[in-house]
Amino acid sequence: MNTLLAISGCSIRLGQNLTSLNAAKRGLALADSLGELRSKANFLNTIANISFNNGQYDECLKAYTESLETFQVLNSYGGMSMTAGNLALIYDQLGDFSTARDYFKKSLAYAKTGDAERRYGHNSLNFGLAYLKKGIVDSAEYYLKEAKESFTKQNSYSNLIMADLRAGNILTGQGHLLQAVDYFQSGLKSAEQQIDSAIIAMSYSFLSNYYLALEEFEQAVENSRKAMQYYEYTDSPL
Repeated sequence: MNTLLAISGCSIRLGQNLTSLNAAKRGLALADSLGELRSKANFLNTIANISFNNGQYDECLKAYTESLETFQVLNSYGGMSMTAGNLALIYDQLGDFSTARDYFKKSLAYAKTGDAERRYGHNSLNFGLAYLKKGIVDSAEYYLKEAKESFTKQNSYSNLIMADLRAGNILTGQGHLLQAVDYFQSGLKSAEQQIDSAIIAMSYSFLSNYYLALEEFEQAVENSRKAMQYYEYTDSPL
């Protein structure tokens, strides 16, 4: 069964969805027959991921829902939080924000109950960004703050910085440029404190896009130049 898990996981990362799906389905049948619930939940999550990649959203939701039910039987709060968060993201992408919101709230409740701090930070971030995309600013700021506090507790500074950059990027796309620059500058300040060249470069790149939106072309070029300088110290592509 572990071999099937490895094949399925490696194949999906290589973009070999059919191979991954076949391995996951074989693994799911085996896990069911042996009563291996944790393996069953993991195979279901793989099937859900592949179904989403293939645009088979009904199959994706079905697999994630069964996975959530399996984690509930296992009393695995980390698994419940992860899977409820995934369901929230799918429903949000499908335009059903009401259902997405319910699953986001469940994911955070599971994380708190199970002391799953890492899941709490990620799910709070995704919830905040979902609210931000809807233009519900007060709720967005609340959950983004929760996410950043959680990432700080974990010393997860890359996630802390990315929370600011992702929020700023959404706001730039919405034309809320004054609010966006606050997030970008916060992310850049944190990145510089951590001396993380890749994220500093990304921060300057986002700032360049921000200044392009303002049609302040000199500032855009200057920030783009700084991004290029920092990218030279990393293996990250532009």
